Amino acid sequence: MILLSGLVVGMNSLVSGSLRKSGAVRNAANADFAAGSAFELSKAIVLGNITLSVMDERRVKFNGAPLACGYASEFKTILKIVDVAGLVDLRFSSDQLLSLMLRGTITPSVSNALISEIRKNAKSGEFISSIDVFLASGLSRTDAERAAALSTVHGRHSRLARDVTPQDLARIVGVGGVDGSRVFGSSPSNKTFKVAAVTEVPGKTSVVSQAVIALENSGGVRFRRVFERKVRRRLSGHEELGAHVRAPSSNTAWCSHL
Repeated sequence: MILLSGLVVGMNSLVSGSLRKSGAVRNAANADFAAGSAFELSKAIVLGNITLSVMDERRVKFNGAPLACGYASEFKTILKIVDVAGLVDLRFSSDQLLSLMLRGTITPSVSNALISEIRKNAKSGEFISSIDVFLASGLSRTDAERAAALSTVHGRHSRLARDVTPQDLARIVGVGGVDGSRVFGSSPSNKTFKVAAVTEVPGKTSVVSQAVIALENSGGVRFRRVFERKVRRRLSGHEELGAHVRAPSSNTAWCSHL
């Protein structure tokens, strides 16, 4: 009896462990699918947008305004697509603009030493994302993620394009009193886009995905994924998107401005 009881307990433990493991594998697969779908959805939005007339009201301004997207009853995604022409380029921006952006996002006090370290790392060519530059410069992950939402190392020059500047950055620049004529450029697009997505998958798991995608016309219109990062459950720097993703959504494919 003791032997049989031990076998039953052992089998129950084995089956329970297998079920938990299979559930974890299924959740991980769902997370990968959701993150991949969010990126594909962002590409479709960009491609659809550039085919529209500049005067078309359906044209999307890639200024970081959240987009609510639902493509199945169990997947809810909130997207932010930002044209990097509207972000602070850590390689070329003025010290005044970089300091202003950091003060407005992470800390009221920014040292010259920190600015110099960020600039050195950004220009080194060793990092393919602004978040990695900030981490290497000594910022905490939370602060690095917040500052990275408004910055890039993939821009063409130090100027910002006025009509694609994220609303948060425009507010920070406005409050800081930076000369708009020197900060904002006239170029509307860099053809390179930063994508942030928060997706809720079955099991109430939140997946935070970030990528930089570049539109290339050689050999047909296609996207090149310059950078990608996916984190499960961490919402630092994207709390706003995380709040939106919990709102009710349709069961069919749709996207709308929030």
